[in-house]
Amino acid sequence: MKGAALDALGILPGDVVIIDHNLKPKAGDVVVATITDYQTGNAETVMRVFQPPFIVAHSIRLGPLRPEHVDEDRVQILGTSIGTLRARR
Repeated sequence: MKGAALDALGILPGDVVIIDHNLKPKAGDVVVATITDYQTGNAETVMRVFQPPFIVAHSIRLGPLRPEHVDEDRVQILGTSIGTLRARR
């Protein structure tokens, strides 16, 4: 995890999130998704919570972020989290 988009769920920057690319997400699951900006041609890979039909961030540090509608074109879910690892500090 690089960012703080899920810090309110206890998933912090530096954590390793284990993803199953074959598991279909249910409401409330943490997912990895791509968001494509067709104007620039850039795609961003993000970690979010699936709240059908949207993916949303849960962050105390970043505050409210815009939910993204999962349309399987511009926003696609690539996999579902099955666990998280954190190094001892």
